[in-house]
Amino acid sequence: MKQFTLLIIFLASNLAYSQNTFKWSRTGDSATTNDWIGTKTNEPLLLKANNNLGIKIKTNGELMFKSLDLNSNNGPDGFVLTDGQGRIFRFNFSGNTNQFLMGNGTWGTLPLSITSFSATGNQITTASSLTVGGDIVAQNKLLVTNDASFNGNIKNTFLAGAGDKLVYADANGNLKVIPSPATPCVAGALPWYEGGNSSPVNNTIGTCTNIDFILKANNLNSIWIKPDKKVGINTPVPTAQLDVTNIGLETGIKFNSSTGSAAAMEFVQISTPTFSRFKTFADGRTYIGRFASPANDYDQNSSILVVGQQLKNLKALELVDNTISSNPIDYFSVYGSGYTEIKANLPNATDNAFAIMDANNFNIVNFKIKKNGNVQIGNKSSVLHPNSELLVNGTITCKELYVTKPSDWPDYVFESNYKLLSLNEVEDFYKIKKHLPN
Repeated sequence: MKQFTLLIIFLASNLAYSQNTFKWSRTGDSATTNDWIGTKTNEPLLLKANNNLGIKIKTNGELMFKSLDLNSNNGPDGFVLTDGQGRIFRFNFSGNTNQFLMGNGTWGTLPLSITSFSATGNQITTASSLTVGGDIVAQNKLLVTNDASFNGNIKNTFLAGAGDKLVYADANGNLKVIPSPATPCVAGALPWYEGGNSSPVNNTIGTCTNIDFILKANNLNSIWIKPDKKVGINTPVPTAQLDVTNIGLETGIKFNSSTGSAAAMEFVQISTPTFSRFKTFADGRTYIGRFASPANDYDQNSSILVVGQQLKNLKALELVDNTISSNPIDYFSVYGSGYTEIKANLPNATDNAFAIMDANNFNIVNFKIKKNGNVQIGNKSSVLHPNSELLVNGTITCKELYVTKPSDWPDYVFESNYKLLSLNEVEDFYKIKKHLPN
């Protein structure tokens, strides 16, 4: 009887964990379709290791794990996570509705602060303004129809690429990358940063159509670059390649140089760019002219003004009166050979055309050339023989002096029929005329 009772207990216990009253082998079984292991009564199936409960299958089919606090009825809900070793564990909800689970497995503050939004496909549309406190990564399209404030980065895979890129918005509000190295003429593009750019060679800034490019300061137009390449400073209508309009009493153009030997400004001929046509230095030396070679552009004696003319029969320097533009008068001309012309537009023949005066006393004139060609050497306050072509108020020293015989030379006084005046008559004549007769 005792043996029978043990047999009944063994069979009942065997039915509790297997179908068809077969035991499951510790090393595994060759199961067939629809084989199973579990309970047939209203009791859960418990799986243990080292007599410690690990897994519980409830009669309603729920699966519970000891590592997930299956005996806790008051704990918060959470996620079921796994680690790199395949272990599963519980990750409780934070209970904060403004947080979200980040990729590193921790809770972070929700970056979106919006009143409402709707999601359709890959697009999220907000009914109010959008404020983002973190980074935004847009794998497809990000459409914001209202105001948006971003405190973090906006990342779009379409804009990604090697190196930094410049981004602009087209007429439809789409963000696009400006290709490099060449910057295309894109209307509305803003490719230049206020703090400067590290851009490829040949990048440009300006207009793409037949309109002026204008630079402003304090919202006032300052520099105009015209479509015909003329540049105007303080003038919107330049009449030369560079047209500077002076405003007020300020200096129009000023060149500063740290050394006097440095050229402050230079003009060269395009066909022969090594030949200076005009060059002025910081120390005031200026070179003007037409030079045969670069070596002749400079004066070794450091003259303040050097004028060069390689053609002897052409003028190197000229002073012109262009009061009447149709008939200008060149009063002073110096040719390449050194020949010099002086013309005087004076009312009287005896007016001085050229004079050398004492710098300390302008009343002392040591050399004069009259309009009529008469020359006076030496200062002379009184006028004696005003019709003399050469008047010297002083000593003349010479080795030879040639005197030509004029046709009216008074040799007739030596003729035999010439009536000589008496000494008394000569005396009376001299007292009255102040010179001898004839």
